[in-house]
Amino acid sequence: LNFEGETAPYIQYAYARINSIFEKASQSGLRGSDTNLELLVESNELEIVKILISFPEVIEESATSLAAHKLCFYLQNLASQFHVYYNNHRIVNDDTLLSEARLYLIKCISIVLNNGLKLMGIKAPERM
Repeated sequence: LNFEGETAPYIQYAYARINSIFEKASQSGLRGSDTNLELLVESNELEIVKILISFPEVIEESATSLAAHKLCFYLQNLASQFHVYYNNHRIVNDDTLLSEARLYLIKCISIVLNNGLKLMGIKAPERM
C-alpha cells in the first residue's frame, strides 16, 4: 500500500526529525523521562497525548473495517501535530525537567509513527 502524494514523506520526516532531536539531546545527557509528565501543560502537548492514546482504537478500527486509510489519516494528523508542536515550543531548553518530559512525549510520538509506518509497509528512516 502506498500513500498518495507526499503524505508518507511528511510522516517519515516527522520520525526523522525526532531522531535528530534525540541525537542532539543525548550530547547534553538528556534522554527523555516520564518522571515529570505533569509539566506537560501546553495545549499542543495535551492534544498530542489524546492522539497517542487513540492509536490502539485506530488500529482496531482500520483492521476490522478494512479501511487502511484511517491509519494513514491518523499518522498524518499525528505528524502534523508534532510539526506544530516543534515549531511552537523548544523541546530541549534550559529547564532540564521540562526538556526530559518533552523528550519523553516526542519519543512516544516516534514509537507510534514507527509502528504505524511498519503496519503500512513503509520504512521509517532515521534521517532524511
